[in-house]
Amino acid sequence: MLEKIGSLPAQRGEYARYLRYLVARRRLGAAAAGIVTEWRKRAGENVLPLRYRTLVEGTAAFETNEEPAPAEITPPESDAGEVLLASCRVVLTAGAFRDSAFEDVEDLFALHRFNWVLPALVSRPTAESLLQLKRQVLAWIAVRGDGRQGAGSDSYSISERLVNWLHLVTACESAGVMSGLERTTIVTSMRRQATRLAARLEYRGEATNNHLINNGRCLYVVGAALGLDALARLGGEILLQETGRQLTPSGFLTEGSSHYQLLACRSYSEALWQAMRGGDRGFARELVDVVRRLSSASAFFLQLREMPLFGDVSPDSPPVVHAGIAAVGERLVGELERGAPTVLADWPVQLSTKPAVSDTRTMRFPDAGAYYWANGRYALYLWVNREGVVGRKSHGHADLGSFVLYWDGRPLLVDPGRVHYRDTALGRYGRSVRSHNAIALDGEEPCVVQGLNGYLQLLEPDYYRRPPEIRVEEGEFTEVSLLIHGFERLVPGAVVTRRFRLSATAVEIEDTIAGAGTRQVETFFQVHPAVRVVMSDAETVTLATGEERVVLLNLSPEGQAWHAVSGAEHPVVGGGYAPVYGRAERSVTLIHRQRARLPLVNAYRIGAFAG
Repeated sequence: MLEKIGSLPAQRGEYARYLRYLVARRRLGAAAAGIVTEWRKRAGENVLPLRYRTLVEGTAAFETNEEPAPAEITPPESDAGEVLLASCRVVLTAGAFRDSAFEDVEDLFALHRFNWVLPALVSRPTAESLLQLKRQVLAWIAVRGDGRQGAGSDSYSISERLVNWLHLVTACESAGVMSGLERTTIVTSMRRQATRLAARLEYRGEATNNHLINNGRCLYVVGAALGLDALARLGGEILLQETGRQLTPSGFLTEGSSHYQLLACRSYSEALWQAMRGGDRGFARELVDVVRRLSSASAFFLQLREMPLFGDVSPDSPPVVHAGIAAVGERLVGELERGAPTVLADWPVQLSTKPAVSDTRTMRFPDAGAYYWANGRYALYLWVNREGVVGRKSHGHADLGSFVLYWDGRPLLVDPGRVHYRDTALGRYGRSVRSHNAIALDGEEPCVVQGLNGYLQLLEPDYYRRPPEIRVEEGEFTEVSLLIHGFERLVPGAVVTRRFRLSATAVEIEDTIAGAGTRQVETFFQVHPAVRVVMSDAETVTLATGEERVVLLNLSPEGQAWHAVSGAEHPVVGGGYAPVYGRAERSVTLIHRQRARLPLVNAYRIGAFAG
């Protein structure tokens, strides 16, 4: 990380402001001492809590130094065909697991995580397809042994790979295409990899994120399925303990991402499924409330046919793979409470569950900053970062003040997601305010985003932690006020108050920007790729969606003409939509750009109007 500090202009600007902040408060010495303390704290924060260490010690007995004999491994007789990795498709050959290289490291991870197996299993493959997939697992073992080193040896990759292998082994056994020797070879490798995973848990103190939950999911599901009780106990303890650290009371993962929310729900629902399937009723009962809350929170993002893409999109699998996970979790909870069935369908069959389209009008989860309103014409999502900062463990973005708007059930103004995690202009754009339906002041972000415009380890919390405020008033109209304080680190008193007025036919937005001086104000609107944009005049944009014509009016007294950006990287990145990691669709970003004195009031109206 050290080589990245200050490597970007946005970071250098943030640090310069921070120095001025410290000088004005005569806190340079205290801040320097704080940095030293923080780095010392980080040096020791990876030490596992005692409750985990004790359980890890109990798994050491599973370790064995014997390697699977190469003679026992059947290499693939032919290519497995084309498979989808994180951002590209490749044809798997016999040497793919030995010498593959990719522009995006997430493709290399995806190759070794075997996430490409799961969609195939969900689609109920033929016996021949299962044979090809099984041969790739055997080829991986032939090339990598137990994967102690190199690509795919990290704990997260082990977690994904072992669970995917487990479901493939189950499917092959059910189809009668797995010999006893082949099963022994694969299970021996799985056992050894799971034992090493237990010794290398991804615990990072305050920066611990969903990776540790995924470690727990793997250890419980694989441990329980293979009869490795000590591993299963460790995995179950991780899952239970991390609910208090990583979930809000209402069941939202505290990482700022709608897609990672579905994956968290997947992890706990899959563990509940395994507990029910294996007769571990005590652990199943402990998971019921967690899965119920996660399913309810996940359903928040699945109200309509196309989910909103708040935060990062995971490279592990497209969101559609787990689009039915809320329904799966709810069904498992219901079956357990009614009396679990004696036989549960395999997990890939569970994932084939279709998501339910809801007619819910209002949903509010203030502890997570999650709000949803709908009527007959439109639906509005607000996703409010409650801390006002994107921290070290987060998959969130600089989306303070942003929203997502659907019209007649179709996405109209969207969050474009993030096309990839690489440190490029396009990768950084996905995390920036510029890729959201939000406001930038003097080209700056509304908050500090770890790795984008600063590193929190170098900053005092009083500088970057500026929580927003949200107020909701229900009456003839719904009025929502969101107060954003993040720009006060740039301009004293520069509080942005964004007000939404929701009527039966229109959404009205009023932005009041306090402060002083002449500033550049940019307001962004991200249009879905399926929506046609017509620049009617300087103040009016027509958005054509299906048979409907929605008008976006700029009612600002100091309004400037709209700027439309589509697929451009220079001088301004904009106009891209990435519903799946690695694949961007061309779209339009509308920008209302002003050079104006503060305080300033801007207003916009979005609605379907005749004429």
